[in-house]
Amino acid sequence: MASTARVRRRASVILTMTLALMTVRADAKSQITRTLRMRTADARALTRDTYLYVPIRVPEGAWHVVKYEPSAKQEIVHHMLLYGCRDAAASGLDKVVGGMYSSGSHVATCGDGTSQALLYGWGKNAPPMHMPEDVGFRVGEGAFRVLVLEVHYLEKQSAGAVGKSGLDVILASGRPKMSASVLAWASYFSLQPGKKDELVAATCAYEQSRELKAFGFRVHTHDRGTIVRLDRLVGGDPGKPVRVLERDPQLPQEFELLSEKGTSLTVSAGDALRVTCSFDTTNETAVVNAGFGASHEMCNMYVMVYSDEPQYLSCLGSNDGSMGKFALEVGDAKQPIEDMDAVRARVVPSRVKWPALGGIGGIQATSDGEYVWMTNRGPNVWEAGSSLSEAKTIQEDAIVRMNLFTGAIDRAFGANAHVMPHGIRIAPDGSIWVTDTALHQVFQYSPDSGERVRAFGQAGVKRGGGEGFCAPADVLVLEDGSFIVADGYGLCPNRIARFGADGAYAGDFDLGSAGKVSVAHQLAYSQVRREIALADRENSRVILFDYAGKFKQAVDLSEHGFAYGLAWMGSSLEGLGGYYALCWTRDAPNPKTSLVRIFWTGDNAPVTHVWDLNAMGVIFKSPHVLAAQSSKNGGTASWGAGLTLHIGSTTSTIGKNYQRLWLGLNEPRALEPPSRSASAARGVAPPRLRAPAVLIAHPIAAILCAGLAVIALAHARRHRAPPAPSRPWPRDVESVAFRDFAADDDSDDDDSDAPPRDSAPIPPHRRGLKLAKD
Repeated sequence: MASTARVRRRASVILTMTLALMTVRADAKSQITRTLRMRTADARALTRDTYLYVPIRVPEGAWHVVKYEPSAKQEIVHHMLLYGCRDAAASGLDKVVGGMYSSGSHVATCGDGTSQALLYGWGKNAPPMHMPEDVGFRVGEGAFRVLVLEVHYLEKQSAGAVGKSGLDVILASGRPKMSASVLAWASYFSLQPGKKDELVAATCAYEQSRELKAFGFRVHTHDRGTIVRLDRLVGGDPGKPVRVLERDPQLPQEFELLSEKGTSLTVSAGDALRVTCSFDTTNETAVVNAGFGASHEMCNMYVMVYSDEPQYLSCLGSNDGSMGKFALEVGDAKQPIEDMDAVRARVVPSRVKWPALGGIGGIQATSDGEYVWMTNRGPNVWEAGSSLSEAKTIQEDAIVRMNLFTGAIDRAFGANAHVMPHGIRIAPDGSIWVTDTALHQVFQYSPDSGERVRAFGQAGVKRGGGEGFCAPADVLVLEDGSFIVADGYGLCPNRIARFGADGAYAGDFDLGSAGKVSVAHQLAYSQVRREIALADRENSRVILFDYAGKFKQAVDLSEHGFAYGLAWMGSSLEGLGGYYALCWTRDAPNPKTSLVRIFWTGDNAPVTHVWDLNAMGVIFKSPHVLAAQSSKNGGTASWGAGLTLHIGSTTSTIGKNYQRLWLGLNEPRALEPPSRSASAARGVAPPRLRAPAVLIAHPIAAILCAGLAVIALAHARRHRAPPAPSRPWPRDVESVAFRDFAADDDSDDDDSDAPPRDSAPIPPHRRGLKLAKD
């Protein structure tokens, strides 16, 4: 048997190495490169602060930028910026005074005046930049047909100068797998003299739909700048920044790769991002204004990002502490739906079978729309009027990640560690947080290894304040690692508790002004509104708090049923932003499920719009939790305006507790894998496998590999080992022991408001479990 394994391994290695070598050769032959050489004559800069412009047309066909190679020196050129235009450069663009962001005139580099997008920037002898593998700036057909280089000469040059300055743009044929674009920040401001640390900030909310992955960034100020940094804002609070990126603007102003800094940045719908520049004006005697000249200052950051479709956006601040919105240069234009009655909820057709999971206590989708995380209760069901003390530990993996394109569970952990897992949350650092209402605990897990990182609270012990929890239902993790817990089920005291990143108790929210809460069920969070929201389930309402935990207002949903699920949609691309509540008329003779959108049109009064899911043919037996995902992600780019809703139920039917809905104008389609769906959305045929063509080009290698493979397989068949006998998984596990913090608290886990147990017979594998439905 050992020799069989060795032969098979050797054959596999030879085959893999040969195909890899041939694939590289095929790629090198099939991809064409071109260099666009853009130069300005230094002798033309005969005055200070001269801006020269060089337009160039991209060759016919589809191309993408793979490298930027500057040809300039700091003592001659102050900076260079490269813009993309859809069709043509502005007429007569040659030598002007101005720049993209200044307090003076705004130079239009493109003929249509609207498609100006920044592709690259250089300053202070920055080195060449290579694009990451599979990422490039799309140019040519279907993208920017003209590029315009702006070259800023800070000082006057000699009329006899013979040098030239500029940029080489190296292109590769075809479209890249992922399209690069740039987010740009700037601000209008005035700096007071004699200050060691004068700050300027620009804050904007990202309200597009596509998830953006950052891979490089560049900063720019003039000589007074000391540091430029990018922060996330905890709860949208300008006083609680979390540092993401920073760089000294006096260093070479290159696009520094995030991979080299060991950091990452993903921008999703609803994120609030702030750029702050620090200036030293101790040597100034007068006010310094923002502008393009040597006597002025600038505060800029440029972040290169990639997605399946480019999104060029700019944030222009006024240094007044306000939060603006990113302005679109090139990308997905807003197309708000005018008639909400035309929007319908439909089940997304699936070409795969969803896995056999038990009740889903919590659900969260990744922002790219490729995965959904869920808590799996296996055979445990929480029935009405029953005590959780009789529940047994779940043998199955209680925490799972499902691929929405294949239906496969690719991450699973938490077996023999949970009893009644409830809420689940993807933290900003990617870790997975889970609450367990039976264990009275909150857990943090590694998403890759499934290793438990931390546990808060005492297993099986009901506590309050900073000592622990009493049936926690949900957890929300903020940008600084602090977390908020919706605590209290049944007769447990209801509260919203705040904890620091180190787990230290930081107090409870002000529920006194909100009135009595009955089952704090699911939390939602809006950075833009600087708000924490709670689904107050049994009171059929959504309660809104500011980030500090102070009560703002409550939205009554009693006519639609109990408020079970709650999610925030940060994208305003199609006019579908706001909170979404999952309501269920649980106790009605014919229960129905409704989806309620809560949004604002300008004043302080919330507006609601309701979709009767039953009337639309979407039926749930026991709807429980909700997650929302913005459009354009997860294979939905070609579906038109809408958003995705992931709904988890807690029925006793294994495998029937997950449902994916599309809320939009058009019918959803069956999901395709990301690469295929992205190509289809762009009208490009998906790439073919390279192996057949390569094998024809290398017949000797093909024959060698095929022969080795046949020998290995034949040898393996002759020495095949008999299959190992299957062993039944042990079904008996220890029950969790519970200790109450009140002597007369024997019925605290009862949910007297829940409906009576279904009269249908209990399956044999479920008998003996007597739990309470939530």
